[in-house]
Amino acid sequence: KSTRSNWAYCSANCHLANKPVDIQVTQAVLPNVVFEAVVRIPYDMQLKQVLANGKKGALNVSVVLILPEGFELAPPDRFSPEMKEKKSNLSFQNYRPTKKNILVIGPIPNGNRGRGQIYPDGNKSNNIFYNVTATSTISKII
Repeated sequence: KSTRSNWAYCSANCHLANKPVDIQVTQAVLPNVVFEAVVRIPYDMQLKQVLANGKKGALNVSVVLILPEGFELAPPDRFSPEMKEKKSNLSFQNYRPTKKNILVIGPIPNGNRGRGQIYPDGNKSNNIFYNVTATSTISKII
C-alpha cells in the first residue's frame, strides 16, 4: 500500500491551476475521532474577478478533498467551538451522496466560470436571477 496521503486537490479555474498547495492532515487517527485537514492555496488576495452584478469581488476558490474510504465529514454536533469558528465561512458538501469521503469545500469548481457562485448545497451567492410570471418566447435580441 502507498504511504502517500490520500487526498487530492483540483482546480477547474485557470487562476489557480498551477498554484502550489499546502495540505496538512494528521498522519494517523483512531476511529470516531474528529480531526482537521488544512488546505492552503497561496494566491494574491488583492486579485479580483468580475461578479454577476458587474462589480469586482474576491476570486472563487474551491477544493475537492478526497479522504480514504470510510472517512467522512463529521456531523455538526461533533465539531469543537474552535473548529466551528474556523469553518464558519466555508461551505461543505459531499461530492456525491454515495461518496461521503469526497468533500467539496467552497463553490462548485468551475460551476459557472466565475460569473457568480453556486454553493454545493444549491444555494446561490452573488447570482442575479430574474423570474417571469408568464410564459414567453424571445423573438429578437438587440
